[in-house]
Amino acid sequence: MNLLETKTVTFREIIGNGKKYSVPLYQRDYSWQEEQWEDLWLDIDGLKEKTDMHYLGSVVLKNESEKVFTIIDGQQRFITISIIILAALKIIQNFIDKNSERENNIQRKEILMNTFLGSKDAVSLTYASKLKLNAHNDDFYQSRLLQLNISAHLDGSCKLMLSCFNYYYDKMEKSEKFDTPQKLSHFIEEVIGEKILFIQINVEDEISAYTVFETLNARGMELTAADLLKNYLFSLVKSKIDIDNLSRQWDVIVNTVGVNHLPKFLRYYLNSYRPLIRTERLFKEIKEQITKQEEVFPLLEKMQKFADVYTAIAEYENDLWQNNSDKRNLIREISLYGAEQHKSLLLAAFFHLSENEFIKVLRII
Repeated sequence: MNLLETKTVTFREIIGNGKKYSVPLYQRDYSWQEEQWEDLWLDIDGLKEKTDMHYLGSVVLKNESEKVFTIIDGQQRFITISIIILAALKIIQNFIDKNSERENNIQRKEILMNTFLGSKDAVSLTYASKLKLNAHNDDFYQSRLLQLNISAHLDGSCKLMLSCFNYYYDKMEKSEKFDTPQKLSHFIEEVIGEKILFIQINVEDEISAYTVFETLNARGMELTAADLLKNYLFSLVKSKIDIDNLSRQWDVIVNTVGVNHLPKFLRYYLNSYRPLIRTERLFKEIKEQITKQEEVFPLLEKMQKFADVYTAIAEYENDLWQNNSDKRNLIREISLYGAEQHKSLLLAAFFHLSENEFIKVLRII
């Protein structure tokens, strides 16, 4: 069966020839930080010899048509490399603004934009990107970064993207290695374009896409069970209205427990009503339970109820305990130990025992 196709490609090959890529609206926001930016910069800035190459791992792409792809895995790297190129183009734009070899530098900028980032619309004269990001990041990427209109007051993941841009801009702007448009152009064309390699994995359908996605995660990729679950649930939902509703419900759960605590919550949630599940089995367990679109929203409604209680059992001042001083005081005492192991038990006890029995469980703990 032709489930997938793999090949080794340069960044120029993967992004060129009129290809377009989109990050699913439901995929997580841009999340790389300075540690990852620095690691990547040290790797690519050190590519001096003609034979030097830098392997940036595998990217999983779902074929939508011959030249249109959905990025299942690899968006963080695609975005970061695009931002590096944009930072270099901003420096070339500085030379244009100073009328330094203006016509030549305008041509350089247009060639590099068209090759690696996108082409200019004939009507609006703004750039249409090769890369479309998720719901939270795309507006900033298209209207600010891609247009080299950098000034903005932001928060969250868009602020991270802006910080990424400023990080690479400062690296190149302060280095003699990049003090001319010619050197910057050579860096983009020859180093980023030709010396950065990926293993491109193309899949034909969503079943094989998520199988590969899951397998990569099991082999040590940075995706969590929560990331996998989110992508899987969205793959089951088809209509735009349902996708929007699912996105809102998912965001409510994330905001309740906190994005960094979501994988842990998922484990305690499942272990509160199932036999003990190891962390690496979380996604598979839910995937086996939820196989149809009509099962998605009941799952999220149940997760939301449990998320409210999960948050409350770590906060003795939570509104859930305000009408019962016994519960509030016992929750406070338990929290002094900083323990975690009791959370699945308390989730189960809260939903299945009487109020007096629940208080007895708190006392025993």
